[in-house]
Amino acid sequence: MAHLRERLPLTLLVLACVLALGVLQGRPASAQDQAVPPIQEQGDFFILNFSQDPEHVINLEEFVSLCQKATGINFTYNEATQSQLRQMKVFMTGTKRVPKADFYQFFQVEMFINEFVCVEVGPPHISVVLIQNISGQRAGSLRQKTEYVVPDRLEEYADQPAVLVKTVLHLPNTDVRQLSTSLRGLLTDTNTQALIAAGEHSVILQGFGSYVTSLAQLLHLVDQESAAQDEVTPVFDVLPLEFAAAEDVADLMEQLLESANRRGGSPVQRGRADQQGVSGVLGGGEIETKILVDARTNSLLVMALPEEMPRIKDLVARLDVDLV
Repeated sequence: MAHLRERLPLTLLVLACVLALGVLQGRPASAQDQAVPPIQEQGDFFILNFSQDPEHVINLEEFVSLCQKATGINFTYNEATQSQLRQMKVFMTGTKRVPKADFYQFFQVEMFINEFVCVEVGPPHISVVLIQNISGQRAGSLRQKTEYVVPDRLEEYADQPAVLVKTVLHLPNTDVRQLSTSLRGLLTDTNTQALIAAGEHSVILQGFGSYVTSLAQLLHLVDQESAAQDEVTPVFDVLPLEFAAAEDVADLMEQLLESANRRGGSPVQRGRADQQGVSGVLGGGEIETKILVDARTNSLLVMALPEEMPRIKDLVARLDVDLV
């Protein structure tokens, strides 16, 4: 009996350890255990869930790694850029559903928001994508790394806001040298954008893919209108918006253009979806007014008759108000 009493404390100790182990094994999962992976596959889509928990927010370097695994694209950057990528976090509320085929474009949007550019270096079969921070870069350094794109392929870059490209447009009906001053007014960032007259009817465009594509579309419209009516030269301008969303203002302008065309008896011509804009005939039907949306800068790119431009600017100013 005494021997049993001597062994009893040891038995109780073992029993306590077993019970404690059971409690640990059955404990509720911690926040980290329950963390949803930042990217999941679902058929032809990726489902993105970026944690808002400060302890689990991924940084840009981790996001680059996720993009590499999702797309197979090889990225590279120097030590200074790596340090910047590690310090900057990826914040996005809610769940995002992105088609797999468009994931690289979505990646570019996030990188552009954080002021990084993606530059393809080398021929296609051995190329890598160099990631660089835009801020602090010399204009000449960035421009040397732009990718040349033939005009016929510009549409492929309409959804690539973080890829620097350059192209040469031939505008047979437009004297580019006379319009050079107005054209330079379309540049919003001289570090990454350039517009150079290369002769009487040719112009070199340089900038981010989505911006250059929209600008090229606008210049082709100018050239087409110049051919249709040599005596009237359209003007164009960038109208940045402070309060209203550019797409919302463009929609309202579309309704007004349609109303004006119904009164004039001619149908409105809508801009294509990939142009993100609207068009309509103003000024007695002499020339088509074109409004494109540059979502990156929340601006409207407007082409119109000289006498119509002040009216359009005034209307846009009336719509761009703070409703708070």
